[in-house]
Amino acid sequence: MYSLFVGFSVNPEIHVRYPGDSENTKISVPDAGWKIEAGGSALNIQVAASRAGITSKLFAAIGTGGNDRADFFREVMDGFLDNLDVYRLPVRKQDSSVGIIIQPSVGRRRILSHKTPLVPEKVRENVPCLQAQLESCQPAFLVLTGLMPDELELAQPFLNYQGGKIVLAPHVDLIQSGKLLKLLPRVNYLFLNGYECESILGEKPTLDALQRFSYKYGLDWISVTTATHGVKVATQDEQFALPHLESSLPLVDTTGAGDAFLSGTIIALIKGKLAPRTAALYGCCQARLACSREGAANLPPWPEVEQMVTLSRTQ
Repeated sequence: MYSLFVGFSVNPEIHVRYPGDSENTKISVPDAGWKIEAGGSALNIQVAASRAGITSKLFAAIGTGGNDRADFFREVMDGFLDNLDVYRLPVRKQDSSVGIIIQPSVGRRRILSHKTPLVPEKVRENVPCLQAQLESCQPAFLVLTGLMPDELELAQPFLNYQGGKIVLAPHVDLIQSGKLLKLLPRVNYLFLNGYECESILGEKPTLDALQRFSYKYGLDWISVTTATHGVKVATQDEQFALPHLESSLPLVDTTGAGDAFLSGTIIALIKGKLAPRTAALYGCCQARLACSREGAANLPPWPEVEQMVTLSRTQ
């Protein structure tokens, strides 16, 4: 029996630099010093689960081959996938998405990634395989992260599965499509950032607003994270906020912090830390450790997370 299934956001990326503005666009390939450690939220969460000793499987929606453009990081991505328990779903038109590196005047570089299109007939071919995997492995938690509107057909076996908890971290495109709310009756855990949460609620994400939302849609958990202001969590029975963790660790790269919080929380639940406040603290500690390293997949070994949880409780 698997503890965790994760899908489908695995994106080998072609990265180009965008140092200009809309009136003076300049595009170039990355410099030699740019290092890509991973691509996609599902991959990041699977890496975290692997490092925590969790029995988990990654469902990677990859290309059908036949790229018609250069692919700078395909070998890096394949190296990550080869070291994980992964079920490849060849459902995308091309192997690699496009990542645009925004070059701000000050601060860190940011990547905006655009997935390549799904091939509908390939999706339909792979849905029965997904269903069979679920029935044979019986996962306790199923995570859908970065879920986009065109991935809903592929996600149906996850959403229809009755034997485990559904964890959703939707892509902003799914929220803006108006299709998210119809999915929520099947969702147990909903993870959002501040912008996503306000877009759904139509108001500031106060704890009371979050708890009203959890009651309305029968959610076991809804959380909203921000890069430097901590996390707010509401369940059916309680609501609380955890502040940004003070630490002597450097703040190097916030890319993937949301993935780290989600995976840390779910891993804690799988390991028996069932109190929501405790699970959230594990998530916060994993996120803070991830931010002290460069690269979205530089998630810490689980003993480091446990050590930071213990330290935070003594302060």
